[in-house]
Amino acid sequence: ASNNALGVRRLGFGVSGPHGTPLVHPSLTADLIYRAVDRGVRLFDTGPSYGAGEAERRLGEAMRRLPRHDCIISTKVGLSSSGLARRIRDFSPEGVRKSVEGSLKRLGMKRIEWLLLHGPSPAEITDELLKTLTDMKRRGEITVLGIAGRGPELEAALNTGQFGVFMAPVHAALKPYDLARLARIRSTGAEIV
Repeated sequence: ASNNALGVRRLGFGVSGPHGTPLVHPSLTADLIYRAVDRGVRLFDTGPSYGAGEAERRLGEAMRRLPRHDCIISTKVGLSSSGLARRIRDFSPEGVRKSVEGSLKRLGMKRIEWLLLHGPSPAEITDELLKTLTDMKRRGEITVLGIAGRGPELEAALNTGQFGVFMAPVHAALKPYDLARLARIRSTGAEIV
């Protein structure tokens, strides 16, 4: 999508919760992805916390049948699930490395275009974590670092100058503080999803 007053530059398709469960058949997930591409969607977001990685696997499978040159695949780190609705938080450098390795395998990719921290607290955005992520970018495992959040973690990420994608609430009922944060993000040239 084009820019709008709130600064959103892209509209994407979330291969999230239901797409990692028996509630949505894998063939329906694939069909929805194909239809989204036909309608111009080029950003697809998922994460290992959706069905213990099943949503990532489904997205990867569908994308193998599509031209990838103009699509962005985004996944997350920091939250995972056991598949039994039990969420596990791990923003440690080792946990992030393991999560990226698993995501690359499930997605069938060599590189993650956008890697988003999945709702960390500001305290979890440590220098050690940022060094790990910078090293992963240097090695070509990830292209752009991002964050998905709703509050002070967005400010913490913005203050590091390391993040190029911000997945944040964007709607007409945002409070002035949230609108100011979106304007600040937009002023850096970062993507707002």
